[in-house]
Amino acid sequence: MFIFLDLKIEIMDIEYPSVDDVIDANKKAVELLKATKAERHKLLAHKNKIQETLDKVKGLEGGIKKKAAFLLQEINKNHYFESANKRTSFIIAADFLLANEGRIPLKSKDDVKFLIEIREGRRTLEDIERWLNE
Repeated sequence: MFIFLDLKIEIMDIEYPSVDDVIDANKKAVELLKATKAERHKLLAHKNKIQETLDKVKGLEGGIKKKAAFLLQEINKNHYFESANKRTSFIIAADFLLANEGRIPLKSKDDVKFLIEIREGRRTLEDIERWLNE
């Protein structure tokens, strides 16, 4: 005998950033969080490269934190901009988490070292996902 339950399953639509969102985040990172006077917003890569990263995150298996970790890692490592790539990657990942989970990871200033380690390739996707879950 099989019993079928009337299950109500809610499928969440995931909100992903656009290429323009990434570019705007870099502009804001440079304008509002300027580290040096010489820092400026300048796109170094073609917009298609940013779109490739955004397409990859959409196809990535896993939850919201894993996708946020991927965005943080890829935008940081791929160096799409002349300045503020680490800040841009954090802004995009934080906005992604806010849009999809209703909260962002508030981190300390010491976590800048972690972002540098991501840029240098010393952190894995799993490391970043764990960091976002802390």
